[in-house]
Amino acid sequence: MRLVVIFVFKVIGGSMFKTFLQFICLMIAMAGVAFAHCGSCEKTECAGCQAKEGAHCSKHKPHSSYQAKIGDLVLSHAFMRPAAKAGTPTSAYIQIKNNGTIDDALVRVTTDIAEKAEIHSSEVDNNGIVRMRKIEKIIIPAGETVMLKPRHDHIMVMGLKEPIPRGAHIPLMLDFAQAGSKMVSFPVRHGMKHRHDHHH
Repeated sequence: MRLVVIFVFKVIGGSMFKTFLQFICLMIAMAGVAFAHCGSCEKTECAGCQAKEGAHCSKHKPHSSYQAKIGDLVLSHAFMRPAAKAGTPTSAYIQIKNNGTIDDALVRVTTDIAEKAEIHSSEVDNNGIVRMRKIEKIIIPAGETVMLKPRHDHIMVMGLKEPIPRGAHIPLMLDFAQAGSKMVSFPVRHGMKHRHDHHH
């Protein structure tokens, strides 16, 4: 190995040899970073980061290209609003695409971080106040995409057991009529602000 180094040094010259060594070190460092980046999320599965069920990936910021899949459904663009205090409600949102030929439906949401989670629908009255009501399910038609978003259908998480800070990843279990159940990690971030009235 020493002879090879001396030979390369004589052939390409001192300054070029130094540049060559710097290039080799840079390639090794980049390979190490890439390996660490891939390995940091090998135990998670979420709509904000590819992961295995139930775990969190604090290393990654939510990005629209990350997806979670179950059956014919593709789950993406998930996020949850932060909550400063325990006992208060918060809301969660997600996009659900049905690539199958049969209608599906989101029928139930459960979580360990709160007393309960419900599926809600919102309507805006003439005063601009969002009035919400609990619904039994959200239909995901075959070949279509449904977006759970502010002021429309969404998930309400009520009776939080602890504060939910921005930057956290919160697991919710989503139950679908056809595809089955999937634990999805929701990145916590701020969204649109609006007033709520509950009408059940």
